[in-house]
Amino acid sequence: SPNDEGNYDVITESDRKSSAFVGVTEIPVVFVRPLADIDVQERSSEIVLECELNKSVHVEWYRFATQLTSTTDDQRIFIEQNDLVYRLIIKNIQMDDQGTYTCLYPS
Repeated sequence: SPNDEGNYDVITESDRKSSAFVGVTEIPVVFVRPLADIDVQERSSEIVLECELNKSVHVEWYRFATQLTSTTDDQRIFIEQNDLVYRLIIKNIQMDDQGTYTCLYPS
């Protein structure tokens, strides 16, 4: 991890010393399994938009340019994370729910 970066020294009993610097580069966040397009009928019980990342990070969900949260006034929207899998669940599908949904993570 980046916390392991730094200088490391080895000193023998006879006070001989060897040093090395260890640099740690953080692995970039990438989608292991990106979101997939989905078609459902109006009044379906729910849709689940799901993606998987290679590491656990904070993500944000958007519909077009509007951020979605579990605390949005719309009580039909739920956001879940289970390990590296991120889900946006929309219950009681309506025609207004169609559109482009995006899962964003910090760069």
